[in-house]
Amino acid sequence: MPRYSYYCEACEQTSEIFHLIDDKPNECLLCLAKDRLVKLVSRPRININKDDSATTVRERVEGHIESARQELSQQRSELTKEDLVDDS
Repeated sequence: MPRYSYYCEACEQTSEIFHLIDDKPNECLLCLAKDRLVKLVSRPRININKDDSATTVRERVEGHIESARQELSQQRSELTKEDLVDDS
């Protein structure tokens, strides 16, 4: 969930709030004032896993595709073992 910075005009404090992109918080978490929040422009935060930095994008995509194939194969084998029941 994204994190957004807001400035409260009532208490003059800045806080970070986690919410969905469509949500619009209207209450300050610090002073509980309503309709006094101003959304601030904030720098994007990008978390890079150091283990992934040595691999290329292509290698990561191929790894995800291979794991999806294995998962699909496992699901298919589980489905073929299930009994199909016709309730009609």
